[in-house]
Amino acid sequence: DFETVLIDGGFPAPVRERLVARVSAEFARQDTRGILPVSIESGQVGRDARPIGAAASALIPRFSPRP
Repeated sequence: DFETVLIDGGFPAPVRERLVARVSAEFARQDTRGILPVSIESGQVGRDARPIGAAASALIPRFSPRP
């Protein structure tokens, strides 16, 4: 399970906020029995979110503890 869904991207802040609100509302309608509560939040990076996320996804396996 994950704790947070972060919504960000290269679109205006009002669009991002509406998207966060709609995803939150839809998530609230789902059967979440058996999973941890999830926080759905708005990011702050903007249009650089995609390349930063791509760079991070390459680094995470190398620096995350392995089970």
